[in-house]
Amino acid sequence: MNDELRAAVERLFAICLGVTLAGKHHAFMRYDGPWQTVEVDLHPADDDYAKAPKPLICDRVRLSEPMAIGHVKDLADRISVYLLEDAA
Repeated sequence: MNDELRAAVERLFAICLGVTLAGKHHAFMRYDGPWQTVEVDLHPADDDYAKAPKPLICDRVRLSEPMAIGHVKDLADRISVYLLEDAA
């Protein structure tokens, strides 16, 4: 993983953490090193996980693909909208 891609993944993690800590949403981020993927699910904080949860965002990026940096940045931007919403 090159430095630009690592920075994009770290930014995505920071945004997911911020969204979750704000309290209105839960952002789940999974990094799978052997498969070189990052997965993010975003749920309302009051989602009923015991039943069929309804994620607002459910996305996976293969970090080995040529456009991975752009996809990670796009995903971070989509999640950050909820960070701004939570801050309002």
